[in-house]
Amino acid sequence: MTRIGAWEVGRRRFEASLWLRFGGLSPTVERWRQLRARSVRRLGRGRLAASAGDVSDLARGYADARLYVPARRRCVPDSLAMIYSLWRRGHDAELYFGVRLEPFAAHCWVQSGDLLLSDPLDIVREFTPVFRL
Repeated sequence: MTRIGAWEVGRRRFEASLWLRFGGLSPTVERWRQLRARSVRRLGRGRLAASAGDVSDLARGYADARLYVPARRRCVPDSLAMIYSLWRRGHDAELYFGVRLEPFAAHCWVQSGDLLLSDPLDIVREFTPVFRL
């Protein structure tokens, strides 16, 4: 298994934040679609692989390394950074955006199949998915 270090987490998180800040959400989502396609092409497969054990280990490693990155936690750039790190390692994962109406809130998280990678279930279950990348 390849480990995810704090340097990579910080770099990916910084890159996602810059794209969001200067490009906005729609161009950032389009950029991440391109990154996913590039990861698929680089691996030479029709799609990314999904191994629940490996991907959950990487997600835990990502969360551990994230503790050392001095940036405020924000679900969108943190999720974008995590998913890109997973794609580069050949793991299939998807980014979900969801909303809650009462009181209104929005959130985003990373999943691989039914496996939540970025958040505990008790947080995510409050949101209805409205978009998936």
